[in-house]
Amino acid sequence: YNGRTLHSKEPTDLEMKLAQYRVREDGTVIDLYSGKGKDIALKVARELMQLEGIVEKEAPTKLTKELFRKHKLLAIFKALGNNTYNVVTSLLPEQGLKPWQIRPTPNGYWKGPDGLEHAAQATRWLIEEKLGIPIDEIPQRIHQQNFVRYGLNGMMHLFNGSVYGAVNNAYSNRFNEWQIRQKDMWQGEKGKELGKKAVRWLVEYSGIQIEDLPRKLTRQHFRKNGLDGCLDAC
Repeated sequence: YNGRTLHSKEPTDLEMKLAQYRVREDGTVIDLYSGKGKDIALKVARELMQLEGIVEKEAPTKLTKELFRKHKLLAIFKALGNNTYNVVTSLLPEQGLKPWQIRPTPNGYWKGPDGLEHAAQATRWLIEEKLGIPIDEIPQRIHQQNFVRYGLNGMMHLFNGSVYGAVNNAYSNRFNEWQIRQKDMWQGEKGKELGKKAVRWLVEYSGIQIEDLPRKLTRQHFRKNGLDGCLDAC
């Protein structure tokens, strides 16, 4: 078209359609980064979904860069934001998708100070919106499996897999570490140190004077405050 090649030597059907859509009647070519060009890119992306049998709920995991490459449509992938999150939210703005609901999550999304803020937003979204857990009930109801189920296991690497780390990042100093139960939390030297902190807190919280501990501190104090595991392990 006017000396320009808009498709590869062996174009796919969709690549050929894209080229045709971009050519105006006067022979000029529509820039994919213009408003009209974005409309064309969205049109072809929807045709790609239809051709591949991708329904809307599958878009966050199936509209990958590799799929666009397969159909020689990397040009529209780049024009729509150059990552799956931007492409999907351009196609489906009404769904209000979060970056962590997209596979893969945008590159670098969980890194650095911004990554910690993103993690706090994702954790609050999980607890308050998806699970509907009142804040005061978080310690009894949040589990590692919740993060995995809603695709946040990648985020958990920020906290070395610690549910408490993720919760504390989102609700700073709202809970003590021992309130968020985790597997083997009382084991090893780290578990012993956590146990010491928990017992000191329990004594202070119970209002027992140190000299009265032998007479007044009982298993019931541990059980009532969710520290049975601490007592048994330590």
